[in-house]
Amino acid sequence: MKKNKKTMSLEEAVDLAIDKLPEESIIKPFIFANRAEVKSMCITEYDEARTFA
Repeated sequence: MKKNKKTMSLEEAVDLAIDKLPEESIIKPFIFANRAEVKSMCITEYDEARTFA
């Protein structure tokens, strides 16, 4: 079963996004080295309503 916004938790979605970063991404080493902090920030500080207002 393919997971989507309705079936995947926010934490799962953030993990998947981090794991699927392109190899050539210049920020990938930083994201991986600071994965826990990046996940926490994405989960607790991101405000979709404010971003797309």
